[in-house]
Amino acid sequence: MKPSGSQSGWVSIQWKSRVRDRRNPTVSAAKKCIELNSRNSLALQAQSIVLEHDANSSTKDARLQKLEVTARKKGAATVASTLALERARKEVNKNNKREILNAIVNIKNRQDDQYNVMRATLSLAEMDLDDGKHLGIGLLGETIEAYHYLYSENLSSIFEQCTEVLWKEFENSGQTDNLLSLFRHSSLIWRLRGVRSIEEKYLLKLSRKIGASGNELLRGASRELAYFVSRASELIKNSSDGIEAA
Repeated sequence: MKPSGSQSGWVSIQWKSRVRDRRNPTVSAAKKCIELNSRNSLALQAQSIVLEHDANSSTKDARLQKLEVTARKKGAATVASTLALERARKEVNKNNKREILNAIVNIKNRQDDQYNVMRATLSLAEMDLDDGKHLGIGLLGETIEAYHYLYSENLSSIFEQCTEVLWKEFENSGQTDNLLSLFRHSSLIWRLRGVRSIEEKYLLKLSRKIGASGNELLRGASRELAYFVSRASELIKNSSDGIEAA
C-alpha cells in the first residue's frame, strides 16, 4: 500500500479542483484516495466528495447522513461536522436546523474541530438575528471569541461572516461605541487584504449611524471615533466618485 502522504495528495487535488469548478470536480481523485486506503478519515472525506456529486440525487442525502454517522463512530469529527453543516444548510425546518448546529457546537473536543464549531456558532447567531432576537450572552461571547481567532487567520470568508454577525448585533442593540471599535479593528484587516469595497460598505453604514447620534459621540470622543473620521476623510479623498454622504 502507498504511504498516507500520497492519499493526502489525492484529497488535496480533489479539493483544489472543487474550488476551481464546482460543476466539474475531479471525482476520480477522490476515488483514487479511497483505493489507496478505504479505512481512514481521508477516505471518509473522499467518500463524501464522491457522494455529493452522485447523479442519483434521490438517495444521496440519506447516504451522506449514513456516512456522517459512520464518520462520527470512527472519530473523524471534522468529516462528520462538515457533513452535518451541509445537512443543516439544506434543512428548511428551523428547529431541526438548530438541533443539527447545536450538536456541532457542543461536541466534546471542540479544539479538534474549531473551524466547524465556529461555522456552526455563526450560523446559530445568524438565525437569531434573522428572527429579530438579540444574541444571548453565551452566543455573543462565542462569536466575539471567534472574531478574535479569525482576526489573525487567513480565513477571509468566515471573518466577513463573523464581522457581519457582530455588526448586526451591535447595531440592533444601539452599541455605537462597539461598532466604532469593530470598524477600527476590521478596517486594518480589510486594508491589509486590499478589499477597500468592504471597508467602504461599513464606513457608509457607520456614517449613517453616527449621523443619528453624532453629538453624543463627540462629547465622548475616542480613538475609535478618531480612526473612523481619519478613514472617512482618506477614502473620500482617494475615491474618484467619493462616498455618498450619510
